[in-house]
Amino acid sequence: MSGHYQPGCESLALNTRQIAGEGQPKVQGKILYVSDDKRITHGVWESTPGTFTMAFANDDSGLVLFGEAIAHFDDGTTWTLGPGTLYTFKAGTRIRLEITKTWRKVFFNYYPAGTTLVAGT
Repeated sequence: MSGHYQPGCESLALNTRQIAGEGQPKVQGKILYVSDDKRITHGVWESTPGTFTMAFANDDSGLVLFGEAIAHFDDGTTWTLGPGTLYTFKAGTRIRLEITKTWRKVFFNYYPAGTTLVAGT
């Protein structure tokens, strides 16, 4: 089989309760699956360069497909997230995500008891 699967994206509003953006990044994404109890989702998320301050109400795991971003944690730790990188940000984590090259990820979210799925997460 030739080629690769590349799901289409659509405009996706940011969840402003969890994410504050800097600059003018264009964000697109699509939720491809939501469990019946709305505690598990997965999909695709893409952004052009820009910076986001993010506070995770859910566990966010992903696989970076292309591009590059740097996650800056409150304790000064940084992670560089490039193609092939697998990551998990646990619920309660706060980061400043600096996208340096247009970045696409496949995400898998788990919402702990007491949290709810909000569009744009």
